[in-house]
Amino acid sequence: MILLYSEHQRRYIWNVIILIASTFLAVYIPLQLQFESASSPLLDFIYWTCNILFIIDIGVRYHRFTKDQTISKRPSFHFFGGWFIVDLIAAIPFGVLFGQGTFQLIRLIKLARGAQFIRSIQQAEVRLSILLSLVSFVFWAALLVHWLSCGWLSVFGMDPEESDTTNYISSLYWTITTLTAVGYGDIVPFTNPQRLYAILVQISGIAVFGYLIGEVVSIISKLDAAKARYAEQVELLTTALKRRGLSKDLQRRILDYYTYLRDEDTAYDESTFLKTLPEGLRTDVALDLKKGFIESIPLFREADDKFIIDVALKLESLIATPGEYIFKAGDPGDALYFVIRGSLNVYDKSEDKVLTILKPGDFFGEIAIFKRIPRSATVKAKDYCQLYKLKRKIFNTVMKEYPDLAKQIEEKARTREERYFEE
Repeated sequence: MILLYSEHQRRYIWNVIILIASTFLAVYIPLQLQFESASSPLLDFIYWTCNILFIIDIGVRYHRFTKDQTISKRPSFHFFGGWFIVDLIAAIPFGVLFGQGTFQLIRLIKLARGAQFIRSIQQAEVRLSILLSLVSFVFWAALLVHWLSCGWLSVFGMDPEESDTTNYISSLYWTITTLTAVGYGDIVPFTNPQRLYAILVQISGIAVFGYLIGEVVSIISKLDAAKARYAEQVELLTTALKRRGLSKDLQRRILDYYTYLRDEDTAYDESTFLKTLPEGLRTDVALDLKKGFIESIPLFREADDKFIIDVALKLESLIATPGEYIFKAGDPGDALYFVIRGSLNVYDKSEDKVLTILKPGDFFGEIAIFKRIPRSATVKAKDYCQLYKLKRKIFNTVMKEYPDLAKQIEEKARTREERYFEE
């Protein structure tokens, strides 16, 4: 599975690099303010590399802006707006210019760019939105815990008898137990600043858990929309049974149908979904959904793209349950059908004899259309089937534009009629 669209891969990769650099500074600067041992040649090298990347990022974003100007026609001064100020502040090495101090934390504003990037990925990669939501929550929660732990060290002070590692682990322990409302009481605040800070952390815990509960509910609802739809349908069925009795057989068939929709992940109406889209996008989506199926039908393999587009836009999806009649002998010939999934039996008029079994890729119903007569056979679903339906009027219109294909389908209709219905 490709996560990133090919035309945006370089842009996304650069944004990932900037996000990593921003995350490093978000972890490193608060630690550096608390521990002298946080500095080392390697960490200093990474720190300066991040500074350089932030400076380069301004140039990269300006290059993108000028490149996009040809499309958006935005004036150049628009670049020097809010986001430019964010990038500029983040690129200034305050610690080097003015010495170590808490004002260095202003550089963490660069994380706003990271938040913007994560949100854009979630919107672009719909299939991975649930996973990305979880990753995003863990990422921000981990940073919050780290910041609050460093703040704890600043307010409560360091234990000179313990190592820097032990002091940090103790602060991490206190922060997590306070955020989660566990609070064992072995580390307690004594001064007013400490108590106020503890209150701040407790309020943060309430906010985090409130957000977490909301996210979990949202993720669960998105995680399996088919199951949620199934539960809703069963509830509606239960309500209907209370008001109007249904036979046991009908109840079983309805529940089996709902179960099929849930298990096959087909609990959506393709036609209704397409109607919600603008015309141009509807054409592209319909083509993408149905092109593979249309091309899999031997009759249409040599068809040109225009024919495939014309047919794809006019096919209606439907589901047939086991034992359901698609049509019976004598019914009017109002449509042509294509089998996507499942199998169907074709019976003679008396339904005593199975003439043939239709499988995915087959089509049926063409005899009545070409001869303009009622149905000469009965078609019944053997199991759950997914079909595409092409109405007679639309079929005739399309076939007028493609006489060669019409001739092939008519020949198929004649062959079937001679094989199954002529004495």
